[in-house]
Amino acid sequence: MILDLTHLFEDEGGEVPFSHLLDLSQVEFFGRHILQKPVEVEGRAVNTAGVVSLQYEARYRIDTVCDRCLEPVSREMAFRREQVVVKGLSGEENDEYLVVPDGLVNLDELVYADVVLELPSKNVCSEDCRGLCECCGANLNHGACGCKKPSVDPRLSALQDLLEQ
Repeated sequence: MILDLTHLFEDEGGEVPFSHLLDLSQVEFFGRHILQKPVEVEGRAVNTAGVVSLQYEARYRIDTVCDRCLEPVSREMAFRREQVVVKGLSGEENDEYLVVPDGLVNLDELVYADVVLELPSKNVCSEDCRGLCECCGANLNHGACGCKKPSVDPRLSALQDLLEQ
């Protein structure tokens, strides 16, 4: 979605509301398609005292698997952003402003970048998830697997002896 803010830059006190569904279902994250439903974006662009700011909220659900036990995990996510929009800057470096010389904002690119930044680095079904057995692969959340503990690597047997003392 392209937001045309050209008239808003001249309209002090003006406001442009927007609502958009961003489909990211075909985009792979971590080797999976985790965004099956569209990202819901609602917001507004406001000219306050000659400064245009873009304020929006995005809501979405990620469907992935637990990093420890590989069980399916769904998580509702949401974030709010506010970005000051300018037509140009006199300085060289810019980390604080969204520069749009033509007055057009590509909302899809902006929201996509924010969704990527908000993705959790670790997905677990619960904080006390016990994961999988390293020997047989059984899900330890469902109970003990009955495997014997793996033998210690012979190169580390001296350390094992220290732990047992």
